[in-house]
Amino acid sequence: MDSKVYMKATQQAGNEGRTRPGPVMPNPSVGATSTHLKDRPMKNLLVRFVRNESGATAIEYGLIAGLIAVVIIGAVTAVGTDVQAAFQKIADSINIT
Repeated sequence: MDSKVYMKATQQAGNEGRTRPGPVMPNPSVGATSTHLKDRPMKNLLVRFVRNESGATAIEYGLIAGLIAVVIIGAVTAVGTDVQAAFQKIADSINIT
């Protein structure tokens, strides 16, 4: 590794005192990480909101439950009319008004 590149990398990483080549430890106060998300609570909130997929899953489950409810309501309505007609026929046969 070129010595100038190594020195620049170690200075950025906060390893100025390192005397031998080795892995460069990242320094969170340098570069792109200097604007850390915890320093910007609104950005952190928006990033978490966009990355969060549990809301999409909840919406999918809600849609499935809604469709099942519509099918159940339709079936009960259709069966309910038939049941009402059956009870009316029984009531007429025993003369209950």
